[in-house]
Amino acid sequence: SIHDDANDEMRLLLFCCGGWGCRWGPAVDSLSSLAESGQWHAALEVLSKAEQTAVLQQQTEKKNATDDDSSSSSQNLLPIEAYNEALRACSRAGEWRAARSVLRKLTSTTAKRDSRPSPNAETFALTGAVAARRGTPKDARLVLDQARLYG
Repeated sequence: SIHDDANDEMRLLLFCCGGWGCRWGPAVDSLSSLAESGQWHAALEVLSKAEQTAVLQQQTEKKNATDDDSSSSSQNLLPIEAYNEALRACSRAGEWRAARSVLRKLTSTTAKRDSRPSPNAETFALTGAVAARRGTPKDARLVLDQARLYG
């Protein structure tokens, strides 16, 4: 079931991200696997849990940091590749509304405060593709306009 797949992926995510210096590669690989099989719901579930893990790690780092500690908490940001794999799952399944929701997370005015990366060309290409197939022409134009804003 979808929840079993998401739970398996979450166990892997928590194993790879336990302790300091989270390595997001295995989480991105898990999302990629879900994307390949079009399991958009499970991919969004894993993405959400990964975001929560990133936030918890940042909070722990801030709590444990000393005043003269020059390390940056940005190393624990979830990489854009994770969001793109979730978007790939949405695109493969034709889930325009879910893809739009992921893009909104990345382009909202609070995205930086919430420790989210900036979208890249692939982000907009994936979102635009599903908008063109399953949304309206206006939806596709809006994605294109947003892509232009982000350069």
